[in-house]
Amino acid sequence: MDTLWLFILQATQAVMDALNTLLAPVNSVHPMLSILLLAVCTVVLTRFLRKHVVTRRYLRLQEEFRHWYNVREEALSAHSDPEKAKCLAQNIDKATLNKVYYDYFFEGLLLNLVTTYLPILCVAGYINEAFKPENLQGMLNTPHLLSLKSWLGTEMTITPLLFFILSLTVLFIVIAVGHRQMKASNKKKAASGSSSAESKQSSLSRQAKSLSREFV
Repeated sequence: MDTLWLFILQATQAVMDALNTLLAPVNSVHPMLSILLLAVCTVVLTRFLRKHVVTRRYLRLQEEFRHWYNVREEALSAHSDPEKAKCLAQNIDKATLNKVYYDYFFEGLLLNLVTTYLPILCVAGYINEAFKPENLQGMLNTPHLLSLKSWLGTEMTITPLLFFILSLTVLFIVIAVGHRQMKASNKKKAASGSSSAESKQSSLSRQAKSLSREFV
């Protein structure tokens, strides 16, 4: 066990030394750029992990949940008596659906912890260590990353960890808004394509009718 912990500590220190070497040119400009770059890399890494790291158990539970959910919906729509349909749906929930849902939920939660929260916490730990006040004093001649004056005249300091969290929040919001805009544009394109296809079909049918009238 001690050997394992020693290996983990040595690997962590090696990664931190490598990051310090890579970020040294950026730190010479300003540490804020390094933190922003780390935030961008963290977002890219988490999105890559969420897309490609999926367990077989999660996929199996997802299929089971969708199957029993569809069975429940069919049971609700099959009976004309709403009370009987409701009782049948409750029996399905108690028998299978609730258990499958909770297993599916917790498996997804564990995946999110590994693919999203763990990388963020690791990078946050590195930032908290690499940009501590004594290191910032050597880089910026001040122990603070950024100092702002509020409207009351008091001075507000932004720590490296806070700047990292704010950068992550802004990046995730921008990505969510971009995805929503892309979906809306795709829906508009699909609707315009279907309407143009319908107009072409109606024009062809009109041409066919006019031709048939001419032949008659």
